[in-house]
Amino acid sequence: MVRQAILEQLRQAVSGSDEGIDLAGTALLLAGLEKTDSSLDKYHAHLAALAAETHAHATAATDLAVRVASLKKVIFDDHGYSGDSTTYDDLENANLMSVIDRRRGIPVSLGIICIHVARSQGWETDGINFPSHFLIGLRVAGERSLVDPFNKVQILTNADIKQRLNNVSEQQVVDISGYPGIENKAILLRLQNNIRIRAQQAGDFDRARDVVETMVILSGDAAVFRLELATLKARTGELISARQEIEALLEDPLVGELHDQAGLILKQLKSRLH
Repeated sequence: MVRQAILEQLRQAVSGSDEGIDLAGTALLLAGLEKTDSSLDKYHAHLAALAAETHAHATAATDLAVRVASLKKVIFDDHGYSGDSTTYDDLENANLMSVIDRRRGIPVSLGIICIHVARSQGWETDGINFPSHFLIGLRVAGERSLVDPFNKVQILTNADIKQRLNNVSEQQVVDISGYPGIENKAILLRLQNNIRIRAQQAGDFDRARDVVETMVILSGDAAVFRLELATLKARTGELISARQEIEALLEDPLVGELHDQAGLILKQLKSRLH
């Protein structure tokens, strides 16, 4: 019952406009699904404290470098946050409650904290879906910089971006303007995708199923996640529920190119149920 209540809160949290989503607050809801015995109050209080301390440190700061320096001092220097390069694949690094408790995380979870604090100051801030790992975009009076939350909000030059692209991609767009901000829902999906991938790699399909259920909600019931949820339910023995999911999906006119794949999976499920 607790899980269903939190899932309903999640649906409500992302039901309005994307810009109206409380990014960090919604990430805490996602974290709470895995830690249902913990109250979110102290985590909200901690985020509020980070915002207040940053405000005190950066009062009337209009220079981009000063704003970045304020984020670094409060979040990383004073409160000891850091990128977890030692146990990067630890699933706790994508759970915002655990990130706050441990003061360690991966780029997207640390980025969510930085974005929350920056936006609380009224600073124009967005997430960047960069190929190597999640970055943050900050803009002041037409000046825009990309910063790396995993490396204590390091400001990246075009040379830095080019080097990172050379390491992970053939893509050659090195101009900062070539990386627009992404929606809050996309940031939250990226956060959950980290857990989904690692859970599946570890063979924990129950956990993967639960995470994909949240991705269905975050994506606005996107067919690709609904089909994956049904597949994971079948894998974890929930055959009737999986069949019902796919039958509902096949009735959706937006199923598109996934229709044939869903039909094949449904046929396989029916053979297992008889």
